[in-house]
Amino acid sequence: MHEQENEKIEELRMKKLQQEQMLQKIKSILRIALDESAYDRMSNIYAMNKELFSAVSKQVIAVYQRLGRRITEKELIMIINKVKGPSHEGSISIKRK
Repeated sequence: MHEQENEKIEELRMKKLQQEQMLQKIKSILRIALDESAYDRMSNIYAMNKELFSAVSKQVIAVYQRLGRRITEKELIMIINKVKGPSHEGSISIKRK
């Protein structure tokens, strides 16, 4: 029984290590693909919303490969808005009967 637990713990460690390595690869690609202010914005997104960071990172890499040049902060904001889709935050609608 101890052996199974140790195997599971080791498997989890390996999975976490692989995730950390993948994150480092993504960050190094973003460092190349984004200008400085855009990279800073992505760092803030990572700190606040890891799911959004992941989705935007994929799009940024695809756009970078297509354009073949660094992406500006303005372009990054457009990508973020596209990934997030229409936002209904901050709007309250009241329906009266």
